[in-house]
Amino acid sequence: AGTEPSSADQVVQELFKQAESLVREGVTAAELDRAKAKIKGQRSIARQDLGEVARMTAVNEICGLGYDYAEKEDALLQSVTLEQVQKAAADILKPERCVISIVRAKSE
Repeated sequence: AGTEPSSADQVVQELFKQAESLVREGVTAAELDRAKAKIKGQRSIARQDLGEVARMTAVNEICGLGYDYAEKEDALLQSVTLEQVQKAAADILKPERCVISIVRAKSE
């Protein structure tokens, strides 16, 4: 998150609060639907560029997903459930697994 240097500690604490809230309360169906629509839209726009299609195809093949993985992405995205999001949040968003990096301007 970008912020004033004097607010960095406050922003870190707010990020921890948001992560804790996500783990505790989860997301709503409407929030999940909006997230899916946003990702689907971004991927659709990316697929309009032949260079990006070539890059995605190569990366998918290198990662062992297959050259045609992009064709399967929309169905996989739509299959994500609220329960899966909640479990992933609980598994990943743990304070003890957190890495904090604060970049500040060089003092003059």
